[in-house]
Amino acid sequence: MRMKKIVLMIVALGCATAVATATEPTLFEALAAPDSATQANVVVHQDSIMRAALEAQQVRGNETTMRGFRVQLFSSNNARTAREAAFKVEKTIREKLPHMAVYVTYTSPFWRVRVGNCPTHDDAQRLRQYLIEQLPQLSTETYIVPDQILLNQ
Repeated sequence: MRMKKIVLMIVALGCATAVATATEPTLFEALAAPDSATQANVVVHQDSIMRAALEAQQVRGNETTMRGFRVQLFSSNNARTAREAAFKVEKTIREKLPHMAVYVTYTSPFWRVRVGNCPTHDDAQRLRQYLIEQLPQLSTETYIVPDQILLNQ
């Protein structure tokens, strides 16, 4: 049983395969750099809150993304209860499996909770089986779904 847990932990961590990449400049650093042909540069005047929001959305050099799979543990479009229920499921997962990457998303009208960053369907299937064993109360809503995943996580 201990060996099985070790293998499953390796698979879960393997879903977050690291890929080394060079650090990319932020959008604002790229705009401020002089153009190679004309030596022209752009000056952006904006509120610091807007700048922070835009930079938070930009994929950084250490967060490489690719198409892969996640395990979905919750999805609901009930306007009155879905948000609260999604965060309750997230809390349950984080308490039981603190090492696991958990993503709560809202795409109107659905709240969803997904787990993992699996490059292959086989990795996601092993992760799904592990999650069903660890969180049997969520097993009826546990599905493998294609998603944009983060590497280096």
